[in-house]
Amino acid sequence: MPGFVRSRSASLTLRLCAVLAAGALALSMLVTLAGAEGARERQLAELHSRQSSLCAAVAARAAPLLERGDELRMTVLASSAADLAAARVLLLGADGVVRVDTGHAEQGHRLPLETSDGLVSRPLGADRHEVMAPALGSDGFAGEVRVRYTSAGLPPLEFPWSLFGLVFLCSATLVTLAGWMAHSWMLRLRAIAAQARQIARGEMATGASRGQEAGAVAEVRDALFELSRVGAESARVARDGYLRLAREVVHALELRGHVPVGHPERVRRHAQALAEAAGVPAANQETIAEAALVLDLGKAGVRPSAFAGGARIGELELESLREHPARGGSLLGALPELTDVALAVRHHRERWDGSGHPDGLRGERIPIASRVLAIASTYDELLSGDGHRPALSWPDALDALREQSGAIFDPRLVLAFEEAVRADPPRDRVAPVVAIPLAAAAGRGSFAERDAAGLDDEIEVGESPLEVLWDEDDEKGERGEA
Repeated sequence: MPGFVRSRSASLTLRLCAVLAAGALALSMLVTLAGAEGARERQLAELHSRQSSLCAAVAARAAPLLERGDELRMTVLASSAADLAAARVLLLGADGVVRVDTGHAEQGHRLPLETSDGLVSRPLGADRHEVMAPALGSDGFAGEVRVRYTSAGLPPLEFPWSLFGLVFLCSATLVTLAGWMAHSWMLRLRAIAAQARQIARGEMATGASRGQEAGAVAEVRDALFELSRVGAESARVARDGYLRLAREVVHALELRGHVPVGHPERVRRHAQALAEAAGVPAANQETIAEAALVLDLGKAGVRPSAFAGGARIGELELESLREHPARGGSLLGALPELTDVALAVRHHRERWDGSGHPDGLRGERIPIASRVLAIASTYDELLSGDGHRPALSWPDALDALREQSGAIFDPRLVLAFEEAVRADPPRDRVAPVVAIPLAAAAGRGSFAERDAAGLDDEIEVGESPLEVLWDEDDEKGERGEA
């Protein structure tokens, strides 16, 4: 294994050096071409400077000749300047008429004057240029001198091999140094990765394997391990605390009658039985158990009038109730560690045919935890009943679930749940009796009715002794229903 690691490190180092060498070659070429381009620009600048100096000198000599109208001397001066600069020279009078043109193309033509107090340069094409200077005599402006030349005749530049070799040599030296450093750091990083894998497997480095360089690696390993441990512990504490707070809120809703007493715990038992019967993975079973206890968390934001007994609830109350899964999922989703639980709560009112809420998910797109919780919650509601419908026996409740199989519920889960219930049917048990103050029980109305009358505010948990008449260990008198 160490030899394999070294060979992989060497291979990576060689590939890195090859890439850097190619980059050094490209960089050397670019620098060399840039240097050649700079040399070309310097050539052009020298040419423009020479032609400008020549034009200014010719203008100074031609000024008195233009004032006297000495055509012969002007012709000799222009011809000499043209031969010296390998250019075309034009002498214009003060009226713009071309007096002398060494190219003979514009002799006698009138041209617009372009300058009167200084040199002016302008391009005439890709390689053609023109420089103009005023001829100032004793009486003032006497005319204009123009020198037209081309840069195409400049000698071609040779490739600067010496510059290329110097740049490439410097780049190659840097590549060699970078390759050595990369190889050294690659070995260190691989050592740290090996230590990290040991930590993941729960192994610790032996003292024999820790040298001078391994000490730094061990420090990094220990720091990463401690950081991971502290982070995981903090996340776990935050998650457990948030879930505990959510369960307290649901318990408060039970005391106020907004959630049937014992409903979350019963839903948890039914959901766990269904999850085991359907072969749901263990990770999802834990999510189901946690979500069942906070399934009704969103009802904390439902309009209180939705829980009042008697008349049928209005549209506003109905809409408020429909929003409680999304509201509960949003509250739980505020903590990233509870994303799985939040999704299970949010979608537990979706329907198999896609007509549910809040997102209208269909079929297998509904999370498995939400599908399990939908069946468990509905089953407990059918067994418990409410102010609008009587409680059903467990066979009738299973029949009701079966009727909605494929429309509301996952058919496969309904079948698995029915098999689990029939294999271990519920038994008749004596319901627990809770002794509460007489004022809170006045009228023997529902919790919601007493809350509307303002009586629940008088209930204190510590002042309401609980007398449990049913002992779970006592099987006497229990019987199974057919």
